[in-house]
Amino acid sequence: MMIKLENISKYYYSANAVSPALRKIRLEFALGEFVAITGESGSGKSTLLNIISGLDTYDDGELYLKGEATSPFDAADWQEYRKNKIGFVFQNYSLIENYTALYNVESALLIQGYNNKEARQKAKELLKKVGLEGQTKQRASRLSSGQKQRLSIARALAKNTDVIVADEPTGNLDSENGKQIMELFGELSRDKLVIVVTHNYEEAAPYVTRKIRLHDGEVVSDTLVAQEQNHDKRQQETRDIAGATYNHEIETVHPNSMDGTSEVTYDHEIDAAHPDSMGDIAATADNSGINSTTGMLPSSNPKADRMIAWRFTWMNISTQPRRVLLFLVFLLFTAGVTFLFLGDIYSNWDDIFTKKYNDSAFLNSDHTRIVIKKPDGSAITGEDITRLEKVKYVRAADMYGFSNDINYYIEPKKNYEYVYKPMDNLKSTEKAMEVYFYPSNNFMKSSTCIKKVDLSAGRLPQTRNEVVLYSEDESTLGKEILCYFTSKNTWGEDQYYSTMITVVGLLKDKSSQVYFSGELCNMLSLELYGDSYKISLSWNFMKQAYSTSSSFVPVIGEGLKTSQEDKGKEISEARVSNDLVLPDNCSAPGKALIEVFLKNGSGTAPDIELDTMVLSQYNEYSPCFVEIGEDKFYQLFQQKSRQASLYIKDYIYMDKVLKKVTDMGYVAISSYRVSAVEYDNDKVAERSVIIIKAFIVLLIVSVLEIIIIRSIFNLRCRDYNILKSMGMDHKTMKRMNYYEMLIYTAASVIIVVPAANFISLYPIRYLANIVKYYNMVHFTIYASINLAVIVVTVWSFNRYLRRKQKWSKYDTGK
Repeated sequence: MMIKLENISKYYYSANAVSPALRKIRLEFALGEFVAITGESGSGKSTLLNIISGLDTYDDGELYLKGEATSPFDAADWQEYRKNKIGFVFQNYSLIENYTALYNVESALLIQGYNNKEARQKAKELLKKVGLEGQTKQRASRLSSGQKQRLSIARALAKNTDVIVADEPTGNLDSENGKQIMELFGELSRDKLVIVVTHNYEEAAPYVTRKIRLHDGEVVSDTLVAQEQNHDKRQQETRDIAGATYNHEIETVHPNSMDGTSEVTYDHEIDAAHPDSMGDIAATADNSGINSTTGMLPSSNPKADRMIAWRFTWMNISTQPRRVLLFLVFLLFTAGVTFLFLGDIYSNWDDIFTKKYNDSAFLNSDHTRIVIKKPDGSAITGEDITRLEKVKYVRAADMYGFSNDINYYIEPKKNYEYVYKPMDNLKSTEKAMEVYFYPSNNFMKSSTCIKKVDLSAGRLPQTRNEVVLYSEDESTLGKEILCYFTSKNTWGEDQYYSTMITVVGLLKDKSSQVYFSGELCNMLSLELYGDSYKISLSWNFMKQAYSTSSSFVPVIGEGLKTSQEDKGKEISEARVSNDLVLPDNCSAPGKALIEVFLKNGSGTAPDIELDTMVLSQYNEYSPCFVEIGEDKFYQLFQQKSRQASLYIKDYIYMDKVLKKVTDMGYVAISSYRVSAVEYDNDKVAERSVIIIKAFIVLLIVSVLEIIIIRSIFNLRCRDYNILKSMGMDHKTMKRMNYYEMLIYTAASVIIVVPAANFISLYPIRYLANIVKYYNMVHFTIYASINLAVIVVTVWSFNRYLRRKQKWSKYDTGK
């Protein structure tokens, strides 16, 4: 006997009551039978069918399969039973609507253990057997009702099982299609056990061999149906196949029969153990690995399980383009938002920008600047600049780094203006002119920062007072412009220098930066090299001796004579400030002979004695400047720079560049870091708010992602139930879900990262600032966050699916 139910009972429990669904069911089924189970709604037909098929549990009694009690069955045993011993056909077809007809049948074969090639070939054969050979590529959702039911039968046949159960298989079909389906079941029952639950017994009557009627969960009739002229032959075949002996009494009409069909009531007993025949089971066993003795599959093969999960993942992706697009669009959105706000956190994580900048050391607060020196203090050469320019992330290298802390003012009424104020020592109608400088962030840079290719017209500076700047007006070339310079850290708050400069080149790219000649940069930076120069003055005026000493900045003065001889002594002309030469109580002479001593305060050069004829017209600069003839200047003062500046693409690369330059043998510091030491409470609070907001947004996006993806997954619960009925274990379903979502997540991350980098090339400053803060570690964290959210989402859904399908009764899920 194939299946035996011994006093099977099933109860449904509610908060206040216990309802019996089946009571003391005693039935036996053998191969070769076509059994119709009838009864009104709620009589327990579907519950009985679910217990027979292993889709539901029983509470009392015993269910025997091939003479073996099932009460000791564990989850794996039930899983193997559903997978290999039962074929299912349902009223609603239970097809995966998005799969093609071929994929629906192929699914059952894959779950059985067939490889992809074998599953496809056998699926085509089965579709041909049920008359659907022309619909292999048609989606199940587009098939007619009759075609869907045929497809459902083909899928049931794919298991090549002993038993096929069908729950209202013709309920949605017209009479013609219903008749064809019942006829097909009749043919299948010749070597299988077919059990059909139906409300329309008349449709099945010509083909069934047995009719069972239920009422209120009990069997009220179990009759052998008398067929037409082949009835005796069929019953003999049935007995031969089942190996059972029937003792029966014949009635014209069974007392409990609701129709007029001639029936044979029988009570059956098993005379002896019988062999169970299953047609092509041997062939199936060869392909699926079914043990010829037990008829069950061997222990699960992890590699094979993974391959099955990958195959179903591909079928889900290839047959559901709209769903794939929905997932991708949504995940691209969440991955993009995560990328931006994670970048916000990265960009604000370094607290350097929450500190106040102290300009006492470096007036220029450019945070991309690196100050470079050689360990021995020797001069920076052009070869050094060439090497430094090649360092990754360096955008410019300035040989004359000291000049980068000198402000320049080139545009009247924008950078500076003239102010006339009355002075006490002038007549009331006279006013003295002063220069008022507006706050400026314009700092000198030398032309070593640029190349010829950076120019749209003209050339690079070749002499001291030549410059390159940006202008859309080419007539700017050759113009002379008055330019002022200040450096409060070294010259003092009120000291300035001015000179006429000539524009010799125009920049291609728009910029407010002016590039000066290295000669001018070096001249104005002499005091910053560490040397201190002093001037000592003495003269005789009306026989009164006067002498003074003052620090100064040497600059080149135009028109001053040098190398004059006076009584065998070299005399050079110099221009000094009136304030520097005369005391407050003296009037300026027309001419005065001044003895000037240039003293090198650092001791790195000898003191210089210079006899100077002070011209009657003093220089117009502040007292700290002394003008010297060009020849004498170059004779006295060095033209080499001992400090350079590097300007990197962004502060984010600071550590990398500092390490590289240090490894190259230079001394390097970030001028911004050494000057930003004290925290600004307002900036600290602002930074904290930005980071907290970013974390909150990331958390909200993650939660929404979990909720929405879970909701989308819930739409597929029907498909999961179908796969379960086909024998797919929960472990494979879990893998399938993980694989599919990992593909979507990987695709979204792979798209977002290069897309963000590409878009950042355009003038979208916010995005550009975000992208540059990402490195390999940050990209790894970003990918991990997206992956973690998906893993949590799929994990939570798999747990929900297990509870919903009551997997704990059937499968360990481990």
